[in-house]
Amino acid sequence: MTPKRHTILLSRIDHDGDCHRWTGYIDGHGYGIFYAGQLNVPRVVKVHRYMYEHTHGVRLDPWVAVRHRCGLRKCVNPDHLYINYKHRINPNAYSNRQRGPRPHVWKWGPDSTLKDMNLSFLRMRAQCKYRKEPFDLTFDDYRSVWGTQWSRRGRTNGSLNITRKEKTGAWTRTNVHLVERIEHLDSYNREDKRN
Repeated sequence: MTPKRHTILLSRIDHDGDCHRWTGYIDGHGYGIFYAGQLNVPRVVKVHRYMYEHTHGVRLDPWVAVRHRCGLRKCVNPDHLYINYKHRINPNAYSNRQRGPRPHVWKWGPDSTLKDMNLSFLRMRAQCKYRKEPFDLTFDDYRSVWGTQWSRRGRTNGSLNITRKEKTGAWTRTNVHLVERIEHLDSYNREDKRN
């Protein structure tokens, strides 16, 4: 971000009180946003993420969530912001908030493989929640399990799928592995319809 845009960004922060409130634009989820790009290349920045990165001098991966200790989404005070690589700290805290990677981060991003992997991870997590299976797998764990084999996933003979080693255990990094599909899924569906 240019120094001029950084100055404009700082001018939209209300420093009264312990929480530094963002007074600019707010997205649909209640987080402060700022247009940091140029006229022909607009780039939307989440203000709390930018303040954390700028203060600590780091560049975070898109799936790493910056969280608020105070619980106020408009707060951009760097002392109230922290990161946690596990997708769940306390399951009862902020139960109305989205957890895990944010798919909208990759909307215009260059890496479609990460976007596909993220969407697959979110689908798998939602299915496990529906089936009431314990799920303690993070996106980084999911990515490390697939490694360079992501292109071999699928539903055809010879493709790879992720599954649990112990069927009754939780979905954790130590309890998942990749298995090669032997039969095509359609053959099972045809046999079920005949019986």
